[in-house]
Amino acid sequence: MIDKNVLRLIQIELPNKMIEVSEMYYERRYGNAQPGEQIDLSFVRMLHELGIPMLDQHDALNDAIMTAEAYIALKDMRERGVRFSRKREPRSDA
Repeated sequence: MIDKNVLRLIQIELPNKMIEVSEMYYERRYGNAQPGEQIDLSFVRMLHELGIPMLDQHDALNDAIMTAEAYIALKDMRERGVRFSRKREPRSDA
């Protein structure tokens, strides 16, 4: 996110490895999806399915905490070879 928004101003990239949490979620949730399956990569859906509590959004610290928790949970799922169930639970905020 910082590279995306700051690169044009400072003309350098930060050396940090970029990790896309939504890509990790997609692989665990939809990696073997059937054609035409509805895909929801929203942050709210991802946190809900991971059982991570929603903090106030659009706050840098809260967003970082929630993203870190999602990363840890998804990394653990990947390491254990666990995927989300094919049965989808309804959103609690819908």
